[in-house]
Amino acid sequence: MQFKIILLFFQKKINLQKKKIDKFYREKKLNFSEFDKSFSLLYFVILIIELFAHPIQGLSDLHFVAKPLLIISLLYYLYIKRFEIKMNSRRLLFWALFISLIGDTLILFETISNNNMLFIFGVLAFMVVLILYSFIFLQKRNNNLRSFKFLFTLMMYTIILFSVLWRSLDHMLIPAMLYALVILMMNYVASLRSFNVPKLSFNFVLIGTLLMLISNTLVVINKFYFPLSWSHVLIMSTYGLAQYFIIFGVLKQNNTVYNKFNI
Repeated sequence: MQFKIILLFFQKKINLQKKKIDKFYREKKLNFSEFDKSFSLLYFVILIIELFAHPIQGLSDLHFVAKPLLIISLLYYLYIKRFEIKMNSRRLLFWALFISLIGDTLILFETISNNNMLFIFGVLAFMVVLILYSFIFLQKRNNNLRSFKFLFTLMMYTIILFSVLWRSLDHMLIPAMLYALVILMMNYVASLRSFNVPKLSFNFVLIGTLLMLISNTLVVINKFYFPLSWSHVLIMSTYGLAQYFIIFGVLKQNNTVYNKFNI
């Protein structure tokens, strides 16, 4: 009899918790505005041009316009939506996108000049971007979560990847390990936002960080292990989608509109 009472008590607690979670998501439900939809269409048109103009003779010059235009368009979107996030997150997001633009430009010129230093500086720029994204995600961290299983999965993925690539990386092994540590940290921090932001925001950011991990993995494999077929399409599609999902996810993390005096 006492056991049944205890069981009923815990069942009520579980049901109450479920109701709280459902209420949280109902209150935080977010929809795409008409501007969001229009911008998304524009962004994906630019991304498609970037993906397929590069390998087509006569259209390859569009690649040098479309690639930086992806980040420029996201900067424009951030400017329009700037009052939907707090000032601190807004600034970090702006700098993350601006440095992404610098990194993209450096790597773009590296493909023309075959100057390895441009690639290294581009990688350093993206390391800074990943760190800035991590700081943004930490601002919405759920302190009750640990996500050790997800962290273990990320670590196993990284260990397996380096066990395959370490001989090919040669003198770039240590920098690659540092970069891997930073991107692993960003993915882990993104997973800690669960139940502290709307579901749409959480899912978008986590999808974005995982796509960023895949994109960077493809870059390393293509540059240091073996050339991939359709490498440009694979790398840029995952990268372009990653940036889109991260920016949209962060901008959808609040229901509050912050005016310029609300810092």
